[in-house]
Amino acid sequence: LRTCFEAHDGVCMQRVMPARAVTVEVVNLVDCGEDEVQRQVDDAAREVFDLSQDLMLRTKIIKQSQTRHILLFTLHHIASDGWSMQLLIKEFNAFYQAAITGGEADVPELPVQYGDYAYWQQQQLTEQNKAQLLRYWQARLSGMPSLHGLPLDKPRPAKQEFTSGYVRSRIGKETLAGLQALTQSAGVTLFMVLQGAFAVLLSRLSGESDIVLGVPTAGRSESELSPLIGFFINTLVSRTQVDLAQPFTALLAQIKADTLADYQHQGLPFELLVEALNPDRSLAYNPLCQVKLVLQNHRSSDDEGLSLGEARLKPLQQSQEQVRFDLDLTCSEGEGELLCHWRYQQSLFTEATIAAYARSFEYLLESIAKGAQGSCKSLALYDDEMRQSLIEESVGAACDYRRGESVVEQFARQAQQTPERIAVRDDSHALSYGELYSRVNQLAHYLQEQDIGVGERVALVMTRDVTLLVAMLGVMATGASYIPLSPDNQTARLADIFNDADVTQVLVSTCLLEILPVSGVDVLMLDEDEWGLSGYDSHPVGVTHTLADSAYVIYTSGSTGKPKGVEVSHRGL
Repeated sequence: LRTCFEAHDGVCMQRVMPARAVTVEVVNLVDCGEDEVQRQVDDAAREVFDLSQDLMLRTKIIKQSQTRHILLFTLHHIASDGWSMQLLIKEFNAFYQAAITGGEADVPELPVQYGDYAYWQQQQLTEQNKAQLLRYWQARLSGMPSLHGLPLDKPRPAKQEFTSGYVRSRIGKETLAGLQALTQSAGVTLFMVLQGAFAVLLSRLSGESDIVLGVPTAGRSESELSPLIGFFINTLVSRTQVDLAQPFTALLAQIKADTLADYQHQGLPFELLVEALNPDRSLAYNPLCQVKLVLQNHRSSDDEGLSLGEARLKPLQQSQEQVRFDLDLTCSEGEGELLCHWRYQQSLFTEATIAAYARSFEYLLESIAKGAQGSCKSLALYDDEMRQSLIEESVGAACDYRRGESVVEQFARQAQQTPERIAVRDDSHALSYGELYSRVNQLAHYLQEQDIGVGERVALVMTRDVTLLVAMLGVMATGASYIPLSPDNQTARLADIFNDADVTQVLVSTCLLEILPVSGVDVLMLDEDEWGLSGYDSHPVGVTHTLADSAYVIYTSGSTGKPKGVEVSHRGL
């Protein structure tokens, strides 16, 4: 906590400051409301540290009454992790008790300091060892997705916003006992079971089979590191290939093998892994992994019920905490139950969505506890009430789609109802319903003049712009069917199709004219910039046809490479 950090020639260097007293700021808020108290708490968390000269610990006491105070410890993450916070509170409690009684504080002698650990870590990471670790992780993570596929409630911002939302759920004693029994029979840890369940949940929610999680490790592999305050955490990138058809026990065996191998190669710091893999960088999301899973299995200060003389100490929840991942699930054991803390970025998800995730995770763990031999796909994500609710929501409202009318008739009705509304738009043009309706009718009159009607086929060789829709509707308005053809077709193939379909009329974009066969068909060039049919009647042609008449003909390549047509024989929706 006395370490400061300075840059020398672009390299960060540690400088340990001399021992000094910690200033304790006291703020009297006896006559203030809870909003002011919360503002003080939030401001303390947001206050910037100067890493080059500040102590990495700030303290403040907020007095709310004669019997209630808030003691704030604010530490920079560069000098502290979750384990360190528990050490700090325990040692503070020991020194406080000693100050009251006049005795000696019962705190352990530190065999090493954080600087010793940092030096040891650098010695362990030789070039040969680093190369070996990199080879493992490069093979382990080759081809993995750069971004998870969970459906988002809101568009992802161009730059991450770290404001978090929070949902808390609880896994009951009976379910936890069943999960612990599974750990014994399968020879795995509780974390492996939770990881498997979480991977199944994410796979079924996203539709993906390649699930990537960030898994923090305590980093205190040596016993001498246990009593040290400092930042030891390393993040492992855990990758799970989920086959929903396999039994959950088979997935557990796979996770066990992968996890043990990952932990054997955990010596490579996450920052060096990102640097070596060099993934595509984006300000919108974290590199390599955006979903985190943690299991806290050490007792917290809340569990231990710390006392300060006659006073009781309990943790204070912040109103707003930052979250560095899209979704962060932290599970903790306590009193025979499992508490699940879901933190999420509010810029991506709603509270209702994460609450639904939490309920599905609870049902999934219950299902696993009752029997893990079933396939991952068969494990329950919902209870009967929730399943029925989803079914009812998915049905939607009943609508009359006027199935007795053709597409052209329904289009005409819409054009008459909303003639000014935009009907179609491309990169350069937009047509209202009224404008589109006029052009469709003008084209239909032209085609009728060319003896195009019911039973005839008109080829469309056009780019994807507003005129393509004019052509499709104009052909159908005459009673004929259209044949959409890709501009990528070779001239010889177009000639074969024209011959096979007995095409006599082709509508083409001017820029594609040169790919058409040189003879045998009549050609009309259609371009929005030079609409050449303005002299034709813009009223309907009045052709009688039925819903059984063909709407269009699609040509695909058969096994011989010759054209093969498939007619769609109705004109309704």
